[in-house]
Amino acid sequence: GGGGVNDGGAGGFPESVQHRWWGRLRDAYCAAGRHHHTMDRLRGTLACAEELSKRNGLGLGHRDAVFFAILFHRLVSKPSAPPVESARASVEAWRSFASEAGIHAPSVELVAQLIEQSAALPGLPAQALPADGPAAAPLAVFLDCVWSTLGESEARYARSVAELRLESSYEHDETGATFAQGRMALLEEMLRRDAIFRCKATDEAELEARARKNVDAELKRLTQRA
Repeated sequence: GGGGVNDGGAGGFPESVQHRWWGRLRDAYCAAGRHHHTMDRLRGTLACAEELSKRNGLGLGHRDAVFFAILFHRLVSKPSAPPVESARASVEAWRSFASEAGIHAPSVELVAQLIEQSAALPGLPAQALPADGPAAAPLAVFLDCVWSTLGESEARYARSVAELRLESSYEHDETGATFAQGRMALLEEMLRRDAIFRCKATDEAELEARARKNVDAELKRLTQRA
């Protein structure tokens, strides 16, 4: 976590690369069918990453990795396909950007790993997530930010779920069956974990309690409808 992702020089990425990829990010997050993974949601997740990175002592390189993982992890969205397919396509997009931007290989691989983990959670045993090693700290911050909606107020949580359901129904899931199955797997996994969130946060205990209450209530509703 020493130098930043763009540690090849202070001048930043080539301007043409910035413009082209910012345009692609904007078009993706503003596309028809994006109800939850929008520019507003992206801004909120980045703000969460800024706060948690500082509070948990992430170095510059790891902060950059979390920043890019958040930007790219939902760049490609395939609502009718398993989450891993969207993640793989987003990783490929990230690798293309990194190649054009001249980002060094270790940083490229770390961001790719974070993106892949965001889709691998449902069905993973809780202990499968790395508890130590060089990727553990940025992974914890990244995943806490990605799943931060779980700890929102009851009303905001319900709105987030409705947005996710709409996003899922945009392609070939009119009945909601595919969404419900995947959602139940995720919620069950979250409740199996000793702690849903791993990082130090300003309202750590309250956040965890709200998340468990929200997740448990939604899982019960989905189970009753199944």
